[in-house]
Amino acid sequence: QGSNYGWIVGGSSNSTPSTNSIERYPFSAPSSSTDVGEINHPGSTYAWLRGSVRNDDYAFFWDGIQSSDNIWRMPFTAPATFTDVGEIIQTNPPGTAWDSSSGATDGTYGFRMGGKRGPGQAWTDMVQKITLDSPATCVDTGANLTAGRYSGHGLSDITNGYMYSVLGSQAVTPSTPAYGLHVDTIEKGSFSISSGTFSDVGEGQNAMYSTQGSCSETYGYTAGGFFYDNLAPPAVYYSTIEKWPFTSDGNATDVG
Repeated sequence: QGSNYGWIVGGSSNSTPSTNSIERYPFSAPSSSTDVGEINHPGSTYAWLRGSVRNDDYAFFWDGIQSSDNIWRMPFTAPATFTDVGEIIQTNPPGTAWDSSSGATDGTYGFRMGGKRGPGQAWTDMVQKITLDSPATCVDTGANLTAGRYSGHGLSDITNGYMYSVLGSQAVTPSTPAYGLHVDTIEKGSFSISSGTFSDVGEGQNAMYSTQGSCSETYGYTAGGFFYDNLAPPAVYYSTIEKWPFTSDGNATDVG
């Protein structure tokens, strides 16, 4: 998101495997989104990072089902062209791709938390960061999530100086199913963290993945998601909206 508009960049649906459209909608009044540009990179836009990484002028993207380690930048003023401005730390063999990490920002740095790569189904707990004003290759912060996790979402509590990794799916041993173990974990780490592990600070109402989130200055929110057990289908889809306060650690409550 920017300051005046919300954005829908790429994605997929059951009928459209991957779309390259860029849409926006105003915060000032209820309105349908309008198509304002097209993504011009060659990979898929499915399974981008989950979370808002931006500064005053640009939005940043990475991951996706593509054989790429690129970090892409899109201007808010002319959202028609993506520019390759850096690389994530590529800890996977050539020809494989990371997807669905969680993203957060303090306005100066963008943070990449976790993620999963295929086809080896390898989860990572690494927390990386990139300087937004002069982007280049990500660096390892030295910190880690409490477990390798993907397809949750990230949130930014700039007032109190924390980034959050919320819900998602993580690896289990000795055998991890294709979608992993869905968790209800809410964890956070300081924007200045340089070693150690994030802190588990609460739980959501349900264990699920493929979630979306947003935040105010005082609350974090998670919306929707689903739970899928490879051994006991079908999937369970959730439409709940949950929130928790940034000022004190605790569980999320159902608010809609």
